[in-house]
This record gives sequence, structure tokens and C-alpha cells, in this order.
Amino acid sequence: MITIRKLVQGVHMGLGHDGLRALLKREGIDLARLREGDLVMLMNKAGDKLKIIEGKGVLIAYLRMPKGIKIMKEAIQYIPTCFGGRGFDYEKACQKALETRLNSVKVPLSPLQKAKLEQQAIHGN
Repeated sequence: MITIRKLVQGVHMGLGHDGLRALLKREGIDLARLREGDLVMLMNKAGDKLKIIEGKGVLIAYLRMPKGIKIMKEAIQYIPTCFGGRGFDYEKACQKALETRLNSVKVPLSPLQKAKLEQQAIHGN
């Protein structure tokens, strides 16, 4: 089972493996103790880049959004369910987050309200 153990925000994406290992140690994460399927997510300060580290410190994915677009934080929790043979499907994770958000709304939304909510979710506004 794939599980997110921690999301660390404000990470400098230029750090190499040793730098990331040291950063995670300061955050209380010992990569050597992670089990297979345990994930650590590292997001930069701007919120537009994400590195995913698994198990013993292997970098398994890197997501870089187009300029001006932030990663939808609600979608991060769905990334483990969106892995495929060639990485993960970020759009699928966003769709799952959006469906969860829409399903939590107690009153019916107009098509315009739904479209506005979708845009807010996609662009992080």
C-alpha cells in the first residue's frame, strides 16, 4: 500500500540527494526507516514544484507546473492512488480532489458556480 508519510513545504528544489536527506532528518524523517510504499512529498516555496521520494530515499517523481500555476494541495492526498506505469496522473488526482470538494457541498450549485469552483481548484486561487 502506498502511503504519504509527510509533506514538507518550502523546500529548495536545487538540493541533491544528500541535501534532501539532511533536510528530512531535520524534519524528523529517517529515510532508512521508511517502508516500501511510504512516500515523502517535498514542495517548493512557490508551490509549483513537487518531488516525491519513496522508501529508502529514491526519487520516484518530479512535478513541475507551468509558470503561474500552483499545485492543488488538496490533490496531493490522491497522488498515491494515481500512480501508473509511467509515473502519476496529476490531473486525475486533481479530479478526485475536485469531486470530493463538490460532493461536500450541501446546496446545489449552478453550472457557473461549479465552473468557478473548478477554476479555483485548478489555479490554486
